[in-house]
Amino acid sequence: YTSRCSYLLSRLNCPQFLKEAEADVAAEEQRITDLFHATSRNKILAVVREKLLKTRQMEILKGQMGLHALLNHSKIQDLARLYKLYSPCGHSSLVNIAQIV
Repeated sequence: YTSRCSYLLSRLNCPQFLKEAEADVAAEEQRITDLFHATSRNKILAVVREKLLKTRQMEILKGQMGLHALLNHSKIQDLARLYKLYSPCGHSSLVNIAQIV
């Protein structure tokens, strides 16, 4: 997921990246359901979120179409997607988002 994140960031703006990340997390959740014991779910998803979202959070959110653009243009669906993706990452990720504003 580290290389996937780099690939997406080099080609997509923030809203597009968030859509792709949402799809990747959903696909991983399905793989976990199909292949792993339920007790593995949270650990695996934590790694996915760490590599795909948290590691490069500032780069994702400070770009040209980043958080400020989402707020200024009232992109409610994208802001909801942002919250949905980052809220499981923990309090510190949400604080980092708030500090950008």
